[in-house]
Amino acid sequence: MKYLIAGTGGVGGSMAAFLSLAGKDVTCIARGEHLKAIQSNGLKLKSGLKGNHTLSIPAYTAEEYVGKADVIFVCVKGYSIDSILQLIRRASHEKTIVIPILNVYGTGPKLQRLIPEVTVLDGCIYIVGFISAVGEITQMGKIFRLVFGAHKGTQVDPEVLKEVQKDLQESGIKAEISPDINRDTFIKWSFISAMACTGAYYDVPMGEVQKEGEVRDTFIGLSTESAALGKAAGITFPEDPVAYNLKVMDKLDPQSTASLQKDIARGHDSEIQELLFDMIEEAEKHGIDVPTYKMVAQKFGKTEMEKMAAGEHYNAHTKEMYAHRTKIKRILHKLNVTEYYTDKFQDVINELCPNSAKDLHLEPPFYCDYGIFIYAEENVFINFGAVILNGGKVSIGANTLIAPGVHIYTAQHPLEAKERAVWEDCKPVTIGRDCWIGGHVTICPGVTIGDRAVIGAGAVVTKDVPADSLAVGNPARVIRKLNQTKE
Repeated sequence: MKYLIAGTGGVGGSMAAFLSLAGKDVTCIARGEHLKAIQSNGLKLKSGLKGNHTLSIPAYTAEEYVGKADVIFVCVKGYSIDSILQLIRRASHEKTIVIPILNVYGTGPKLQRLIPEVTVLDGCIYIVGFISAVGEITQMGKIFRLVFGAHKGTQVDPEVLKEVQKDLQESGIKAEISPDINRDTFIKWSFISAMACTGAYYDVPMGEVQKEGEVRDTFIGLSTESAALGKAAGITFPEDPVAYNLKVMDKLDPQSTASLQKDIARGHDSEIQELLFDMIEEAEKHGIDVPTYKMVAQKFGKTEMEKMAAGEHYNAHTKEMYAHRTKIKRILHKLNVTEYYTDKFQDVINELCPNSAKDLHLEPPFYCDYGIFIYAEENVFINFGAVILNGGKVSIGANTLIAPGVHIYTAQHPLEAKERAVWEDCKPVTIGRDCWIGGHVTICPGVTIGDRAVIGAGAVVTKDVPADSLAVGNPARVIRKLNQTKE
């Protein structure tokens, strides 16, 4: 089996090193100075299980790698998933399996939607590993356990799973094939969320969580709340989830810390959204009260990007926000100059709008702020010259046609000049299924257009338009109902 490790941080680097020590065919994807050091000096491993080694492992950037892999382990952070989609597509053959082992619940199904042509499983890992120096990985303690499996409906040869399990076990990794990977990835999310949030909130190593007192009580509170969410979501726990979390916690190296904690301390991008705020959001959806999570959230607040996505006032002029928009502008440039009607052209569209259906059609030139907030269903067509200012969510229903020159705005600014110099906020725009938006229509923040509605050319839509309606003018007004045949 040929293994490709996408992301050679603490988890991916440890996996690559253990596989290499067992003589397995493994290649790493890394970047920057870390990659250069691995290429020049080998990957250095300091391991509580394997001792110290320097290993010669092939390593490339995602763009440079041109081989094919039988198994791709996705070990990047949750916020970096979009950056490796093209790598996975290039590196896969018809029998390749992809196993994400992130801290983020639901990664497998999300990846499968984004790359339906590849078989994506799901997985989770229990390990304390981190980059201790450029080109060097430290694996602490005696825990190195990987659980993987297929979601319901995913077809995969059981013998392939057993072969992967065998290779991992021969490498010194405790590998288990899960009969219920949805359950097991939730259990891992519950644990790592409680662990990381506790460590980051108090800024302490795990030894402090292992002692009786306030820190441990916070860990128990977080575990109790995530367990309540799991039960509400239909997760069947094989044992008491709080007791399980405590059992795993007490086996960790007392000096270990979570990667979330390290990233926050260094001012790096972190998984605070996925491990803290996503947990709160899911709990609210299920009507579960999570006071301990909300206590932790009060310390960290939200990034400007998170405030924008939540519809709150945000500052669009921070370094973080400029970086997001610069990334999108590079993709837009690629879209607007790529050869038309080719697989590469569609790949760029899917890179720009990863949360949209894979057949989304954009006629260049096209412009937007943040492609991740465009949620287009199947068979949506957007014609020349569209502009979508989408700091807020823009939802477009299946089979909707959008004519040339349409502008959709979610961003709005305060009327007070001093406030306007700093703050803005967004309101989502929703366009239903089977709609037709005429040429040079402007749709303003917060508008919902119902299914099968038609908006006449040049209209400025400032208020909601009901389903099965024809609206025209500035401001747009409904002039008649449409007799539609509904299926």
